[in-house]
Amino acid sequence: MQEYFDKTFCLEVWGDYACFTRPEMKVERVSYDVITPSAA
Repeated sequence: MQEYFDKTFCLEVWGDYACFTRPEMKVERVSYDVITPSAA
C-alpha cells in the first residue's frame, strides 16, 4: 500500500528568455518571443 503526502513546492526561475504560451494551444505548445496579452 502506497502512502501519498501533500508536498508544497516553490520554483523560482530567471533568465534571458521566457516561454509564453497561448491557452488554446493546450496539446502543442507554441512559444513567443514577447509576452502575450493573456500573460500580461
